[in-house]
Amino acid sequence: MIYLKTINGVVNAYSYPIENAECQVEESVWRQHCNNNDNKIVNGQFVPNHIDTRSYAEKRKSEYPALGDMIDAICKAKLGDETELMTLIAQRQEIKLKYPKD
Repeated sequence: MIYLKTINGVVNAYSYPIENAECQVEESVWRQHCNNNDNKIVNGQFVPNHIDTRSYAEKRKSEYPALGDMIDAICKAKLGDETELMTLIAQRQEIKLKYPKD
């Protein structure tokens, strides 16, 4: 087992006393991911950089159309042109399907 701790924002293996470790991980797992500075320790678990730990809501929010675009499309729809609004609604539905509720 490798004992891990975040030091200056980077997850590092170390040999300090075990009670100071934030988590522990199998050596093979650590060696596979040790060269990446985007690794994290989340709730006492080692999370390699390629695993997205965001909630479905955070993922959706990051991909939804901009609020200004939505307002603009609503205003245009109010004046009779629903083209942009329908496109944005379709985009939102795709995102909801891509990131379903947990």
